[in-house]
Amino acid sequence: MEPACLDDYKKITISDFHKNALDYARGVTHKIILINGQRLAQLMIEHRIGVSTVRSIAIRRVDSEYFEDA
Repeated sequence: MEPACLDDYKKITISDFHKNALDYARGVTHKIILINGQRLAQLMIEHRIGVSTVRSIAIRRVDSEYFEDA
């Protein structure tokens, strides 16, 4: 049976996939994307979807021009 659209190939879990699911995804001729909880969190942070900034950190460096002779 052919899936109706590409969305039928995307499967997401908030934990990990069972070995049987991984084996199945590797064994079929269609491309199946399995996204586990850790990868989902990485993608959400990377694309800033469903996340918020808790704290920003300023990184300072010495301005060498300040110390140059005029």
